[in-house]
Amino acid sequence: MRAFVTGSTGLLGNNLVRTLLKAGHEVVALARSATKGTRELGDTSARIVIGDMADVAGFADALEGVDVVFHTAAYFREYYAPGDHSRIIERINVDATMDLARAAHSRGVANMVDTSSSGIVGWNPTGLPATNRRPLRRSRKPTCTS
Repeated sequence: MRAFVTGSTGLLGNNLVRTLLKAGHEVVALARSATKGTRELGDTSARIVIGDMADVAGFADALEGVDVVFHTAAYFREYYAPGDHSRIIERINVDATMDLARAAHSRGVANMVDTSSSGIVGWNPTGLPATNRRPLRRSRKPTCTS
């Protein structure tokens, strides 16, 4: 199997690349910079492709011949810096994910695994943990009954 992994230099993506390689799969790893790609994955046989989710078209040709895309890249800087990050979060985590899916589909990629976060699951009004069976609510404020 030939896999394409976004977010390959992050914690999840890096471990996924290594797991796939160990299982005998070929891996194309997306990294935003050659320096970080080499630092994080230079000791592997992964083919490092330089690109950014903000410009899927810039690396889309690397999807040719891929069997599956594992999408682990995401913008999550709102945890580290104050301010409204909604535009960049929507651009990278929503729009670019759709761009990636369209680019992969147009190049014959049969499967895509999108790794998301609990932020996609709607809040449970009872205060219990939310599940993927509850529709997404636009309000970001969790309600708690206790």
